[in-house]
Amino acid sequence: MIGKSQVLSNFFKEFVDAVIVGLIYPILYLVYIYALAPITASSPLLSLFVITQFSRAEKTIKGMLNLRKLTTIRSSNSSLDMRV
Repeated sequence: MIGKSQVLSNFFKEFVDAVIVGLIYPILYLVYIYALAPITASSPLLSLFVITQFSRAEKTIKGMLNLRKLTTIRSSNSSLDMRV
């Protein structure tokens, strides 16, 4: 049985991870689009290739930040024993 304080601790950890991911992705997209704009003007074919590689960049960043195994906040509820 997991104590309530441990569940709360897990909840806050997952919540902070979700907030960090929520802040990183818009910044990542903005940097990516600003970097892609000049490439698109000069070489549209190259820009299509770069767009297809974006998912690989996302996976790399999630790996660097150790967020690959990020669980949802809902998983904390399954750890809580609801018996009184």
